[in-house]
Amino acid sequence: MLGAGRSKKEDVALPGAGITLLRVQGDEVWPGDKVCLLHGEDDAKVAEAALLLQSAYQTSEIPAIPGARVLQEITQE
Repeated sequence: MLGAGRSKKEDVALPGAGITLLRVQGDEVWPGDKVCLLHGEDDAKVAEAALLLQSAYQTSEIPAIPGARVLQEITQE
């Protein structure tokens, strides 16, 4: 959505597009704290991605126990 990848082979990948994570699972976060920065050339797409990201995060007053950083390792045989 931000342009860091391609949906089809004709699309151009934008090297400056992407997400910078400022927090990791288990970090203490307060209302108003930034958890990530979005980078992109199209302001409308950056705003759309921001809305999607808001639904991807969950907060709780109970401290989180960080899970595994690697969910699955894919190997070639």
